[in-house]
Amino acid sequence: PKVPHQYYLFHVYYEYPDGDLSFHASSLNYSLIDMTGNNGLGTVIEKNQLILADTLDHKITTVKHANGTDIWVVTHGWENTSFMAYLVTPTGIQTTPVISTIGTIHEFPRNVGCLKASPDGTKMAIGLGLYAAELYDFDDGTGFLSNVQVLRNTPLDRYYGVEFSPNGQFVYVSTWNGLLFQYDITNANPASTEQELFNDPAVLIGTLQLGIDGKIYAAIAFENYINVIENPNNAGLACNYIEQAIDLNGRESMIGLPPFIQSVFLVI
Repeated sequence: PKVPHQYYLFHVYYEYPDGDLSFHASSLNYSLIDMTGNNGLGTVIEKNQLILADTLDHKITTVKHANGTDIWVVTHGWENTSFMAYLVTPTGIQTTPVISTIGTIHEFPRNVGCLKASPDGTKMAIGLGLYAAELYDFDDGTGFLSNVQVLRNTPLDRYYGVEFSPNGQFVYVSTWNGLLFQYDITNANPASTEQELFNDPAVLIGTLQLGIDGKIYAAIAFENYINVIENPNNAGLACNYIEQAIDLNGRESMIGLPPFIQSVFLVI
């Protein structure tokens, strides 16, 4: 923050032992990149610096602090219920996290899925693999999560993608067995507002990602296209979910998309 030519890259480190399906990380790290180096292409000036050496879920997200300057980096422990929020300020990374002990134990097979923050920084949503999709309140001033609500928990579905509409009214949830849902999180019981937008078991829907254009993009695994929610601020089918919206020119999509900080490019 306030150093426009320098960027932190946060990442969790994975190991995949043979036969291990737990898919957990062994550390949280950062690298520091200075874009004035290498003729504007950037130079890595600190690489793979350790923040936390512990088993972690692979989920990680970021949200702007209530002060409009600092950034929260949020991740989750493994085989526990601990969210950890690290504050990034103009002077560096505070390596002692704010810990919220709440919600579901993250363990196999609940470990697959994304963690996302709403653009206004007040909510977080999470996909928990063969278990559920959950919604939390987030205090962007203190870094604490509270008020967990289960959006859906049909165990045969594999919950992966989660994303908020630009106006913060709706959250979208996708599954690996071809389901896409919308929930109105302004309702006291958002699970009761469930709208099914898509249902095709042959389609593996991966990450959902809000773009700076206000659309939500959906990775479709093993296909040469990406789907798009054109109008995510609209309720129900009016959100306009478009299949095969972006042709990848023969390249194959997997389950991921680049994650961006929704609260930094808050769209209208």
